[in-house]
Amino acid sequence: LSATGDLLSRFANWSGACSGPRCAVPALAETAAVAQFDQRRYRVLDVGDQAGLGSWNAVSGMSQHNVQIVGDWSPSTTQVYLWNGSTQVPSLPGNANAMAVNDDGVVVGAIWSPTVSAHAYRWERGVLINLSYPGAIYSDAQGINNDGVVVGRYWSYDGPFAHVHAVSWKANGNPVDLGSLGGAFSSSEALGINASGTIVGLASTADGLVRRPVRFRRPGVVEDLGTLGGSYGVARAISDTGFIVGESTIDAANKIRHGFLYESGRMTDIGSLPGLETSTLYSVNSAGLAVGACFGTLGVRGVVYGGGRLIDLNTVVDGTDWIVSYATGVDEAGNIAADGFRNGISHVLLLSPE
Repeated sequence: LSATGDLLSRFANWSGACSGPRCAVPALAETAAVAQFDQRRYRVLDVGDQAGLGSWNAVSGMSQHNVQIVGDWSPSTTQVYLWNGSTQVPSLPGNANAMAVNDDGVVVGAIWSPTVSAHAYRWERGVLINLSYPGAIYSDAQGINNDGVVVGRYWSYDGPFAHVHAVSWKANGNPVDLGSLGGAFSSSEALGINASGTIVGLASTADGLVRRPVRFRRPGVVEDLGTLGGSYGVARAISDTGFIVGESTIDAANKIRHGFLYESGRMTDIGSLPGLETSTLYSVNSAGLAVGACFGTLGVRGVVYGGGRLIDLNTVVDGTDWIVSYATGVDEAGNIAADGFRNGISHVLLLSPE
């Protein structure tokens, strides 16, 4: 017999007709063998401390493999960092943020100018490339895949009105407008992309008043994914296997938001933790393991979701007194990147499955 735990469990041992880690028993009569499972737990590494990122640092993105983490830190002014066992601090002009990184260590985000405008960028091994869109007054980058395709948004004026549209930049820097749901006031944003180039994000209705979670099948072909019952939603990430995660309102008044996992045309409400009425999911891997946060008047707690179960990460971590809050990245091996809070200070934490 063999035993395999679900996404949030690990096999412990056999009992009954078998004992220990393996089970082979002749079925000569009615026989009972019991597989015992434990809740999966995580070791915690204080990346902020190991990386020398000062008293305040936060995580924005994580690569699919080889544990590359990006985010912001603040020695005096906010700066970008890349950590993959050692720390790099890209030399970027002005005030910049980092939003995503791929397996090759290519970092993307936005650089802000003194005039409160911004433009998207990609940074790779010391080389900075500014990403733009013709006529845009603002742009930022939110995601990148391992082929180097970057996704984000740009602002421009169309007659008397400003509009925001989702955009992708090919590896050579050429931009492509991804379109919207249609209408003079419809806007869109691209937030995540997978290996096959499928992009997710949000788009507003024709009147510009309601935002919906969408999948960009190709430029100009935008699919409304629906919601959990309210009218608002956003899709934040998509895995290589097609799992999509984000958040949606669950009530007609649009007051309560829950995270969702979308698969094969079905959107599943992940619920929320007791006392924390709102939840969201930021990242998902190919197995369908997703991470995010629950928050409300009682604070913020990082969560992991898989196999229909929502778990407070603070109940399954070992060897730390940090409070795990926003969990924003999960890789294919199940490692999780999250922010930790303690005494008003934020540090990047790496949670590795045991």
